[in-house]
Amino acid sequence: MSGSAVTASPRAVGLCSASLCAVMCATLCTALLVGATTHAAAAAVTATVSAGALLVTLELMRSVPTWLRPRRTRCRQGISNTAIGLLAGSGPGWIVLAATTHAAPAAAATSVWFVLHLALWREVHLVDRRCLKPTLSAAAASGAAVAVGWVAGLAVHRAAMVTGATLGTITLTCTALAVRTAFRAPTTTGLSATALAVGTTEGVVYLVGGAGLGGVLPTGTCSAGYLFFGLMALAANGPRLARVALQSMAATPGSLRQRTAT
Repeated sequence: MSGSAVTASPRAVGLCSASLCAVMCATLCTALLVGATTHAAAAAVTATVSAGALLVTLELMRSVPTWLRPRRTRCRQGISNTAIGLLAGSGPGWIVLAATTHAAPAAAATSVWFVLHLALWREVHLVDRRCLKPTLSAAAASGAAVAVGWVAGLAVHRAAMVTGATLGTITLTCTALAVRTAFRAPTTTGLSATALAVGTTEGVVYLVGGAGLGGVLPTGTCSAGYLFFGLMALAANGPRLARVALQSMAATPGSLRQRTAT
């Protein structure tokens, strides 16, 4: 009975997560439809609240499995130490960018992500204490880069633009490192397929939001930073999801043969 309970639990979590995501997507679509026929101010508030609920839900669905995967498997294979550090150091910068561009939904989702990313960092450190030095160095470097970009942007009255460009460069680096590590690792045991699938969906949402649609940003406002982030989310999560899927498919026949032999 205990074995069946363990098997059913991930399915139940997956069903609940998918249902919650569907509800949030339906809420967002409804808000956009209502916005077309109601007062502009009320429609904007409705779209913003709906977009915030969707982004926070997606972030929880992505970040919680990402954090729990190494905690459950006690393995960090497929996870890049440098990428973890770079993302941790750039986290406050993303929150500042969201506040600067008045993107309340993105600010809420980023805050949730930042807390859970720090939890992931701690978990990876507990699994392999050798990763502390490279992650700290990367976090310090990205944090300093964001701070310099912010100050330089203020000096030329383009704080959001320069900060967004800095964050985009860091995100591009993280994407390359994450994909490279996932494909060079012997296994992808440390990666969560659920988190990667949700991350791919999240990339699409940020692409739409960065274009000024869906209530992520104020109506008519575009953000190159969020557009680029959406593209990088697709580039980082899509290939890694394919790698995890291929490894799972390759491992399945072997496990069946082993069960038959026993």
